[in-house]
Amino acid sequence: MSIFSYTRSIYALDTIDTRFTSSSNTPYKTVVDARSDSATSGSKRDDSKPGVGVKTDRHGRPVAQPSKWNTPEFYVYYFVFLTIVPYMFWIAYDVSRRSCPANSIKDRELTLNQHRIRITRNTNLFCLKGGYWAVKLQDLSDAQYYNFRKNIPYLSLLLIFHPILRKLYNTIRPLPARIGSPKPNGSTYISAAEGEAHLEQRASFDFGWALIFLAALHGFSAIKVLLILYANFSLATRLPRKFVPVATWVFNIAILFANELSDGYKFAKMAVYLWPVESGVLDPGNALHGWGIWFDSYGGIISRWEILFNITVLRMISYNLDYYWSLDERGGNILEKKQLDPANLSERDRVSIPAASKDFNFRNYIGYTVYGPLYLTGPILTFNDYISQLKYPPLQSKHPAQ
Repeated sequence: MSIFSYTRSIYALDTIDTRFTSSSNTPYKTVVDARSDSATSGSKRDDSKPGVGVKTDRHGRPVAQPSKWNTPEFYVYYFVFLTIVPYMFWIAYDVSRRSCPANSIKDRELTLNQHRIRITRNTNLFCLKGGYWAVKLQDLSDAQYYNFRKNIPYLSLLLIFHPILRKLYNTIRPLPARIGSPKPNGSTYISAAEGEAHLEQRASFDFGWALIFLAALHGFSAIKVLLILYANFSLATRLPRKFVPVATWVFNIAILFANELSDGYKFAKMAVYLWPVESGVLDPGNALHGWGIWFDSYGGIISRWEILFNITVLRMISYNLDYYWSLDERGGNILEKKQLDPANLSERDRVSIPAASKDFNFRNYIGYTVYGPLYLTGPILTFNDYISQLKYPPLQSKHPAQ
């Protein structure tokens, strides 16, 4: 496979999300097998024609329309892309160059994030005259983006170490020997015992990594995150069932506002509140105030944890509601009634079939809400889906001979 073919395959609709080309009711293994058959035959599947893995409507007709790459409509898109995108890059360059047009009407200096910047103001343009580095100019006007950009190397290291440490952990703590054997009809290739072993291995790593990840990302503020997560966990597991949905929504929406209004609950502000002084301001000589200042000074790679926490709130709600719905009926009963293979569930089934009661524990909850690869920007997956994929990794649902 050439580099161009490989790059194209990465951005194929079927790779990005199988729901673009297949029904969410189609088991993932069926989609993978259809993809493998297509690769073996050397022909590319046409999703606009009926076939295995092709998403259809209720009348059996393919949902996907024929390709429009060579249609007049797409030629308009090509023109827009080839003109607008380069222009976007030009605008970024134009506002960052050292010289500005001669019609500037105001020249001033200001300090942002402790770095002196010289900006020339034109009628419709701001030009950056000085910068953070001597060679490369930077726009530091957005504190949040500046904080993210300066920490890109550290964030990259965290993302690189995550799969490496997982492989190392799996080597140190390998799965037990294969338990059981496939059913005669070939429907199951991962037994229930193997699924539990997968869950134990992966969830234990996710929990440990979550604690390390939070500490590196938010420093001492990781304590605040864990306290909020524990409070939400307690709502779901300790309140009477009928109060869980309302309490979950009220608590999480209130947390969003509280995080923003309190600016992330600074330790120094809490110290002043607990030990007020006459002046009403921080006193570094006060022991409690000094500790508050010191804790705030170690805010990790991204000190503004409350910004990223907005996405975590969605996972907290998902966990609580999945637990609430699971109390009606357990996944094992549904699997038996529908005669479904837990190792070969469709995406819709992974979301709707509740996890076992013992899987709704604090370890799995932390591993889910602070799952490293999805913590910063998402996307969001439900807790039921998370547990299902831990037990039965989709790409491993294959015949042993393959």
